[in-house]
Amino acid sequence: GSMSIKINRGFDCSGYRGKGTVTIRFSFRSGIQGPNHPNPGVHYSGTTRIAYIPLVAEGKRAIKLLEKGFQRGELFTVGRSLTTGADNQVVWGSVHMKTRPQGGIPAHGWPDPNYFERLKAECAAKMIFLDEEEEQYMGVAASGSKPNSLI
Repeated sequence: GSMSIKINRGFDCSGYRGKGTVTIRFSFRSGIQGPNHPNPGVHYSGTTRIAYIPLVAEGKRAIKLLEKGFQRGELFTVGRSLTTGADNQVVWGSVHMKTRPQGGIPAHGWPDPNYFERLKAECAAKMIFLDEEEEQYMGVAASGSKPNSLI
């Protein structure tokens, strides 16, 4: 799959007026499940998912965690869609994201005052840390990290 980031300084997440928004687009093509999927050899349907993060310091750190999680294949899986009930779909993993810039917690949107802490904890459960925290938590130095020039 692919992950793309777009900054929109003229569009805000609720609760972050005047800050701008980072839109993250995750795209997956349909394919055949591999050995690490629930039904190896069976077709799965691709999808596109959008997440929204306010353009603030905590948001920038969150994006770095999400980039690392995406690169490691930890953010999505193949399974049953909770929305449609269809099997063999690309679905969200156990790292929650905000799929609306407004609407609050019930709508998977902003504002959500505890989101960044929850995201950090969900990522930590999958051993995903910011590079500067990786040595502290895992006892190893991060290598090969490249800063994102967009943010």
